[in-house]
Amino acid sequence: MGNRFFGVTGAIALGLALAGVAGAQVLPDLDQGWGPSERQDWYGLSQGSRLVPLALLKALEQPAPGGAGPASRPAPFLEDGYIAHFRYLPAPATVGGDRLPVGFIADATSPDRLSRTSLQWKVGQGSSEPWVGMNCSACHTAQIDYSARGTRPIVSLRIEGGPTRADFQGFIEAMNLALNQTLAPPASEPDRFDRFAQGVLGGDDTSANRKLLKAALQAVVDRQDATARQNALPAGYHYGYGRLDAFGNIYNKVLLAASPKPVPMAPNAPVSYPFLWNVPQHDKVQWNGIAPNRPPPLLPLARNSGEVIGVFADIQLTQPGFTRLPPAYRSSVNVENLKRLEQALWTLKPPRWPDELFGAPDETLVDTGRQRYAEHCQSCHELLPGGRNDLSTHITAQMLQFASQDPTRPPPGTDIWMACNAVTRTADSGVLKGTNYAAFKWLPQRANVSDMLLVSVVGSILGGGQDMLAAMNEDLLGASRDVFGTSFLSPRPFGFFAIFSGGSTQPTPADEARRAQYCSETPNDLLAYKARPLYGVWATAPFLHNGSVPTLYDLMLPPGERPKRFYAGSREFDPEKVGFVTDQGPDDILPFDAVDGLGNPIPGNSNAGHDYGNAGLTPADRWAIIAYIKAGLPAKPPS
Repeated sequence: MGNRFFGVTGAIALGLALAGVAGAQVLPDLDQGWGPSERQDWYGLSQGSRLVPLALLKALEQPAPGGAGPASRPAPFLEDGYIAHFRYLPAPATVGGDRLPVGFIADATSPDRLSRTSLQWKVGQGSSEPWVGMNCSACHTAQIDYSARGTRPIVSLRIEGGPTRADFQGFIEAMNLALNQTLAPPASEPDRFDRFAQGVLGGDDTSANRKLLKAALQAVVDRQDATARQNALPAGYHYGYGRLDAFGNIYNKVLLAASPKPVPMAPNAPVSYPFLWNVPQHDKVQWNGIAPNRPPPLLPLARNSGEVIGVFADIQLTQPGFTRLPPAYRSSVNVENLKRLEQALWTLKPPRWPDELFGAPDETLVDTGRQRYAEHCQSCHELLPGGRNDLSTHITAQMLQFASQDPTRPPPGTDIWMACNAVTRTADSGVLKGTNYAAFKWLPQRANVSDMLLVSVVGSILGGGQDMLAAMNEDLLGASRDVFGTSFLSPRPFGFFAIFSGGSTQPTPADEARRAQYCSETPNDLLAYKARPLYGVWATAPFLHNGSVPTLYDLMLPPGERPKRFYAGSREFDPEKVGFVTDQGPDDILPFDAVDGLGNPIPGNSNAGHDYGNAGLTPADRWAIIAYIKAGLPAKPPS
C-alpha cells in the first residue's frame, strides 16, 4: 500500500508537468466548435453528484504512511501534485473561489431532495451546504503533452470530450483511507482530527460542533466504506490509468440503494472512457450499445441520469405500490443541468490533427490509406458525408456479436466481460420488487440489474418534478412512451434466467464459466461491441473497448504481436504510431498486463480481437491507414 499512495512525494514536479500546469505552453484550438458558453457549462455545471462535503474535502489531508514513523503534517489532499498523481487535471489558477480539480464540481441540492447526504457538522449551518462530486468533464476531458522527446518545451493539448487518463480507483481508495485516518488517527499522527476540525470549523471550533463534525464524518466514512465493500475486487487487481468498470460501479450503486445488505458484485470489466464527439448522432450508445439514444431529449437524459446514479448521486428508492408507472424517487440528479451538458455535445466536433505541431501526413500515403481504409475498415467504421465537421448525420450502430456466424460481420474477438456483465448480472431486487419497468412487466424478486437501473433512472427523472418538465419542454407522455412503454435499455436476452438464477451468495467459478459460454454462444446485439466512425480517434489512446492496445499501429498488428505489457500513465504523445509513450516513468507504478505470469489472458484485459486480416497488412499499409486517419478521413475528391 505504501507504494500505491505515498510514492508521489518525489514526483510532484513530474506530476505538475504531466498536468500541464508548470511552465507549459498551451495550444488551445483544435477546432472543436466550443465557445465560452459551452465550456462554462461543461466545466461548471453540477449533475447532482455528491461525494463528500466541500468543507470536509478542503480540510482533508493526504493519507499518512503506515508504520510508527515520526509525526509529520501531511499536505492537503487537494494539492495539485497529489491530484496529478491520479492523472486528474488540477484546477486552473483562478482569483477567489474554491480551486477544485477539473470536473470536480460543488453541488448545492436542496435538502428536500436528499436522504443520505443531508448532514450537519456545525450549529447554524446553512440549509444547502455544498458537496463535491464529479460532472462529465472529470471523465471526458483529455490532455495530450508533446515535447518532441525533450527537444522543446512541453506543449499541452486540451481534448474536449476526450477520455481521461485518470486512475479513478486509486483516487477513491486514497480518499477513503484519508477519511478513515481522520476519523481514527494513526499512532504517528494523533492530532490529525484536531487539525481537520480546525480546518472545517474555523471560528466555530467548539466541543459541541466537534461532536457534530465527528458524527458527520462517520456518516461519510460509513457510506464510502459500504460502497468500497460492494465494489471489492480481488487483492492486487487494479484498473490502472484511463479505465473504469463504469457499469459495474453503477449497478452496485443501484443495489446499495435497493437493499441494506446487497451481495457484492465485483466490477471486474474495466473499459476505457469513451470519447463524446458525435454522440448525439448515434442511435445507440455505450460500448455494447445497451442504451438507445433517440429520440432526444428523453433517452439522452435517461442515459445521463444512470451515469449520475453511478457517480455519487443521492437517491432514495422506495416500495412501488400499485401503478403502471415507476414511482418518482427523491434524488439529487439535476435534470436541467444534464440537459444543458448534453446540449453542449451538439456542437462538439472531433479534434483536428495539429499539422503545425505533429507534422502534416504525407499526401501520397493519405491517398493510399484512403484505399486501404475502404478495403479493411469502412464497412464497420463508416465515413460521414460532411467528414469531421458533420454533426447532423444519424449514425447507425454497427454491432459485432460474439456469436456471429456472418462472415461479413465476424465476432470482435476481444474480451467479452463488459457486455456479458451488463446483460446477464442479476440480483435481489429489494425494495424495487414489484415495480413496473416496461409494459405489463414488473420486477421479480430476482431481477436483471439492468432493469433495476432502468427503474432507478426513470424514477429519478420523474422525481425532478418541475425541473424535469422544464428540461423536457414537451408533452411528457408523448415524449416518454419509449421509456414507460418499453425500455430505455435495449432488449435483454431473458432466457439467461433459465441457466443461472443466481442466489444470495457470490457466483462460483462454474457459474462464471456458464455465463462466459452463454455470452459467447447466444446471438444478441447486446452481446457484442459497437464500431463507430473514427473521426478524432487519434486523440483517444489506448485502443479497443478495454484500453488494451497502446497505439493505432499496434492495433493493426496481429494480436500475437501486440504488447503484452505497457505503462499507461504518461500523457507524452507519440505522433508516429499515434498513442502515448508507454515506457515506465518514475511516477508509473501501474503497468497494464494483458496476460498473467503464466501467459494466460487476464479477464477484462485481453488485447486480442479486432483482427480482420491484420496479418495481411504490410507495414506500408498500416502507415498509410494511419496517415489517412491523421488527415481527418477525407472523402475522395470529385473527379
